[in-house]
Amino acid sequence: MAVLDRKGKSLVDVPVVASCGTGCWGQFGVNLRYTVSIAQWGTLRVWDISEHSGRPVAVREYPVYLRPAP
Repeated sequence: MAVLDRKGKSLVDVPVVASCGTGCWGQFGVNLRYTVSIAQWGTLRVWDISEHSGRPVAVREYPVYLRPAP
């Protein structure tokens, strides 16, 4: 899982694993800490890793609004 700023720069990139393991839907929770100087739209990117090639597969991207810490 990664959070990207408005220019596509990675602000945080962490591995996340669901509670169920493989072959079923599980739950997970994660706190992502990032720093931005101004409020902006960014991207939450999630993906799986191919067991064959080790490359990202099933990549999904979601718009997120990033705010600087108070």
